[in-house]
Amino acid sequence: MQWKELRTYCASKGIQLIGDIPLFVAHHSADVWAHPELFKLNAAGNPTVVAGVPPDYFSKTGQLWGLPVYRWKTLQTQNYRWWIERLRMAFGRFDLNRLDHFIGFVRTYEVSAQAKTALKGKYLPGGGAAFFKAVRETLGLLSFIADDLGATTPEVVALLDQLQIPGTRVLQFEFGEELQPSSNPPAPHPRESVVYTGTHDNDTTAAWYGKLPATQRKALQEKLGVNDRKIVWAMISEALASQADTAIIPAQDLLELGSEARMNFPGMAKGNWGWRLQGGVLTEKLAQRLRSLTMKYGRLKTGETSPVSWNQKDDPASLIAKRAYELFERRGRQSGQTIQDWLHAEQEIKLEAIR
Repeated sequence: MQWKELRTYCASKGIQLIGDIPLFVAHHSADVWAHPELFKLNAAGNPTVVAGVPPDYFSKTGQLWGLPVYRWKTLQTQNYRWWIERLRMAFGRFDLNRLDHFIGFVRTYEVSAQAKTALKGKYLPGGGAAFFKAVRETLGLLSFIADDLGATTPEVVALLDQLQIPGTRVLQFEFGEELQPSSNPPAPHPRESVVYTGTHDNDTTAAWYGKLPATQRKALQEKLGVNDRKIVWAMISEALASQADTAIIPAQDLLELGSEARMNFPGMAKGNWGWRLQGGVLTEKLAQRLRSLTMKYGRLKTGETSPVSWNQKDDPASLIAKRAYELFERRGRQSGQTIQDWLHAEQEIKLEAIR
């Protein structure tokens, strides 16, 4: 009930909520216990192989997640029913959802359950286009963000293009590579993408910058045209200036915090997700600073480009979002569905206005 009230309030302000769907689930989860046939387990119910990724930016020995791997062929024979219900539940709570480790839907890196590192593993096919086709046929067109970071292949890029799901771009990665000797500048971001200064898996931008070699810090200052003290907000500006449809700025970067505020260390089982946003730190001054940049780079919705009060009740974008939410919540209860289709909702409202 509280969550529904929050969603209604957010919708009335034109705000959408983004959820997160990890590709894999824990071995000791209710999902594995209730559906062992969907996972690669032995007769005793223990994993024969576990998921991970080979050596990468975060770990020289790869990341060993220790999570059971799907039997995609079994899922297919059941028309992906378990996954579809999982997505139905997620979209009943959020307006769009990030698909963590999207690459795993194309190919999954499997490692022996007895392995101590992820150095020795192999890739096997994931659900691929057939999975997303079944999802779309059952649930309709859903709004996803793909975490496609890592060992991306042409098949991953092709599937994203086919599904028209925006991929992820991270400025820390791109600028870090560009500052290397003999490196090429990063390509412009596709419109159909989401750009971050850094994600929950990265260090904060302030800490990342502080750990760069002195020559690279100087090169970044020259590139962005700022000094040490202005680097973080210069990176925020770069993200907002991107042609990517969506830009996401972590609160830690807005507050210019250091490593003490890092959210996650990939490949580490402990010491993560401990940081908490304290009340009162997101001040009106900070909000106005962010709003000013958002306006500068054309990221405010139509009707919000003038400095009006945020509490203005006749904002047309807010009213449309509120109507869309109320319309599909009402129909969802009537049909037993909870999937939100904002695009169709707005189209119906506009048609209603014409009539």
